[in-house]
Amino acid sequence: MKSFNSVTAVALITSVLAGAPALAAHRIDITNLSANLDGAVHMLGTTATSVVANSNVSISCAYHLERDHFLLTLGRWTGEISVAGRVLRTFPGPQTTGDYAEVVTWVAEPAGNFDVRCRLDTLSVAGVAAGTRDSHVTVTVTPAAPTAPKTVLFRCPDKSLAVVGLPSTTASGQVALLLSRSQAEADVIACYYSGVYSGANIRDYRLTFPCIGAHSATTTITAHPTTIADGTSNTLILKETAATYVCNVR
Repeated sequence: MKSFNSVTAVALITSVLAGAPALAAHRIDITNLSANLDGAVHMLGTTATSVVANSNVSISCAYHLERDHFLLTLGRWTGEISVAGRVLRTFPGPQTTGDYAEVVTWVAEPAGNFDVRCRLDTLSVAGVAAGTRDSHVTVTVTPAAPTAPKTVLFRCPDKSLAVVGLPSTTASGQVALLLSRSQAEADVIACYYSGVYSGANIRDYRLTFPCIGAHSATTTITAHPTTIADGTSNTLILKETAATYVCNVR
């Protein structure tokens, strides 16, 4: 019977080690960092990425853990997603082999360049091979285009009824006046009317209508010239342009 000497033992150990990896190690790597904006996925780090200020951006950090079966334990580790140094999400690292992804929503801040980063912190874990555990990209935030306010067009009515006092009496009566002119004022349109009642010449009877941000429109509607005799030698010729105005809607 052959004896089990030291030479045989060395040969056996050498044979076992030849079938095992030289150094057992877990692998943890970031596989992708992306932003989802308005349903379109933009791969960060491959091309320049820009988003509009105040838009909702979904940042996703995908990573893979390959646990080495020769190692019995994998220590606790964590990861984080940050923008411009501000941590938006911290997450615990998994313990089993597989593909994972962490997602956080970032409301794009005022215009500028922002560093979007995903970092997996495995420094306190023994037996982890070198890999990509810190990935980042600069995202450019562009100002949002100003939203044009909703507007309506306004034009003073051609006619207006006014209650006026009768000359030399305490009585009053109603008279129909015609538009003579108009103008935009502070959030109102001032409409002026003129006419004749019981021999009296009525001028610049003023009515106002609310109009936020009132300003003249580019087009106007011209009123037909109208002649009004006031019972004397005076005659009013209404040749003013019936202007159209733009008003903002709240």
